[in-house]
Amino acid sequence: MIFNPEHDLCLANGDADFVPPKSAIDFARGSASLMQCLYPDALCRSAYDTFPAEDVTEVIAWGWNAAVKKLLLRGGIDESLLPSDETLERWRRLQHRQTFLPLQPDAYAVTTEKQVENLVNECSRRWVLKAPWSGAGRGLHWIDGHISDNDKAWLRKTVENQGCVIAEPWRDVVEDFALEYFVRNG
Repeated sequence: MIFNPEHDLCLANGDADFVPPKSAIDFARGSASLMQCLYPDALCRSAYDTFPAEDVTEVIAWGWNAAVKKLLLRGGIDESLLPSDETLERWRRLQHRQTFLPLQPDAYAVTTEKQVENLVNECSRRWVLKAPWSGAGRGLHWIDGHISDNDKAWLRKTVENQGCVIAEPWRDVVEDFALEYFVRNG
């Protein structure tokens, strides 16, 4: 079991050579052993740790991306145990927040400041802007009545790097839930 909580950062970057911040790597290394609770019969490590690659017969990752695959290959894991590059790209596209827009009729993919300003002015609601590939509360900007210069700069950079930003009405959250899926290679 590969614990890679930096997965969302790797998805957002998209480059197999991406190196997450040291704090993310340290967290992955320091917390990988906690995965033993979920996978008691597995060898649980971060992709940045060393392990006996010749003894590995199956690889399960917290999240699959090009960067974790490259690290595992560099660590000696047999490529046949890892998803293909095409599969990784398909999974990456599916994890883009725009995939779920049909399930959210009051959410929009936006690419310009003007689109956000129009939403704020026309709907007179508070909005949250979300980076398409982000997690754990990162990649969120809260818009309450107007879009600030900081929000505009973040919007431009995120659109440049990830193609769009998702704008959703700001809701009073009662409870947050997350879903985890187990997907075998292929």
